[in-house]
Amino acid sequence: GYIHLGKEAYQEAIDYFSKADQESPWTLYYLAVAEYKTGNDEKASELFEKTAHWNEDSFAYAFVRSKAIAALKE
Repeated sequence: GYIHLGKEAYQEAIDYFSKADQESPWTLYYLAVAEYKTGNDEKASELFEKTAHWNEDSFAYAFVRSKAIAALKE
């Protein structure tokens, strides 16, 4: 999925991220990015919101949370 995002092949990225661990805020964040890039703003906002309010206490999650919150403000 990450490779497809880098290549701007957003639908393929969505396909991969949709099959990945849906209990990972990182997966949800990048799925939201791909949805946003395809113009599906409603689905992207839903996923950014879910990522921003994820209940995880880790240093790594702090990075993705701040990105999701920033995306919601756009």
